[in-house]
Amino acid sequence: MVLTTGYCKYCGNPTNVEAPEEAEQAIVDRLATEACGCPMAETVRKRKKQAERAQKIIFSICDDAFPDAVKPLTDAVQGIQIGKIEDISIAMEGGVRIRMKRTKTGMAVTVEHKQKEERQI
Repeated sequence: MVLTTGYCKYCGNPTNVEAPEEAEQAIVDRLATEACGCPMAETVRKRKKQAERAQKIIFSICDDAFPDAVKPLTDAVQGIQIGKIEDISIAMEGGVRIRMKRTKTGMAVTVEHKQKEERQI
């Protein structure tokens, strides 16, 4: 590892980062962008962490019980983050609905279990 200078892809500010000696400039610039304190780099870091948390929640809720819901929900995470998707709802068999929606602070994932009651007369 060597100390080298990379440039933030959002603001162009130089930042000294540790990188492998043989690292290409694109890799050094990525490391500099990840370390930069500019507003856009911070927003991207926040969204990345939020997306990772959302995917962990999706897997913990759906992976075993509702594996068919995992891909559409994880695919929708970025769209919800940037505001292109307001919410997504998936109705599963057995009266279960999984919903992911945009909130003021990020996003929320909920699971609703609707019991359908039938009475014989």
